[in-house]
Amino acid sequence: MTFRLIWRALAATLGGTVAVYGVAACGTSSGDQPSSGSSGGTIRWAAAGGYNSSYAPLLVAQGQGLFSKQNVQVELNTFATGSSALAALIGGSADVASISGLDMLRSAQKQNGVVAVYTPFDSAASSIIARKELQATYGTDIAKFKDAKWGYAAEGTSSTYYLKTLAEKSGLNWDRLGRNALGTQSAILASLTAGKVDIVSTDLTTASKAIQQGVGYLVLNTNDPDATTPYWGKQFGSVFATTKSFLQKRPDLIQGFVAGLVDGQHMLQQNIGDASRMLALFTPEVQTEFKATWDQQWKLTAPAFDGVDGTLTDEMLTSELAWATSCGALPPGTTLPPSSEFADNSFVERAFSTLGYAKPTPGATPSA
Repeated sequence: MTFRLIWRALAATLGGTVAVYGVAACGTSSGDQPSSGSSGGTIRWAAAGGYNSSYAPLLVAQGQGLFSKQNVQVELNTFATGSSALAALIGGSADVASISGLDMLRSAQKQNGVVAVYTPFDSAASSIIARKELQATYGTDIAKFKDAKWGYAAEGTSSTYYLKTLAEKSGLNWDRLGRNALGTQSAILASLTAGKVDIVSTDLTTASKAIQQGVGYLVLNTNDPDATTPYWGKQFGSVFATTKSFLQKRPDLIQGFVAGLVDGQHMLQQNIGDASRMLALFTPEVQTEFKATWDQQWKLTAPAFDGVDGTLTDEMLTSELAWATSCGALPPGTTLPPSSEFADNSFVERAFSTLGYAKPTPGATPSA
């Protein structure tokens, strides 16, 4: 099975010019029978920042032809933030978007027709890092960053509220800290390198590059539930979401997409303990993109996949809502409609049944 990486750029009305690239798989032969019953088609997937290891189930599915088994092709459109990817989904220029748990709660509150269909990992798809020069004196003691310059991509994002929670749990006053919204992940790395910021919340690719290049060091791995639960409870990180209108039009295509994700997650969890084996599961193009920082990136990411089966539970939603209202990401007293209105686990359940896999359990996944 071969894949081709297609690079292009387009002008979008959503926040200016957006760089876009897609990955499309070649189709299955006419004799292949998809277990999902999908009649085939292309999923336009919107995501923030392009590829990073938090998308590993999807990347494994691409690399191993698991979407093609379902007659599904996936085209990636990249955006500066997850909120922009969500706007593309709602606006109809994407069929599926990877969005944060916080954006999922906001969508549920607004009842804007967004539906979560797959939850790939626990905790957050980011890391908290600081300038390497500060490691000897500041270490991982957040309280020592009182007079530091704090950075993140944009106001109102999950990264902002993770930093806010971390600061306030460490006795700091968020409103009195020096803060910078830097716009993009590449700007975060450049600002950290230039010393314009001291501590940042950033995606896994950027964090890994900073650590590997000696520019930054790890303060807190937000993908490790054991490390982050004391700060913000149980997080469900992000979801693959679609819209009710698209589900009504193409439930078979979403089923094929989710079946590919479940298949990819299963293969990931079988190989999670070996970073080099994991990298080999991706397409050659993705391997090339990841190669320089992969060992560091996978070390940060792997704990979040332990025992995850892709469903979104009421317990996860309750915990995420408690954090969001406590840190000001959502107003105090915010309530949500019944989860059945914005989360549909039936696609995951059906995929496990048709693929014949047993659901993983926490602690059963080999450690990386």
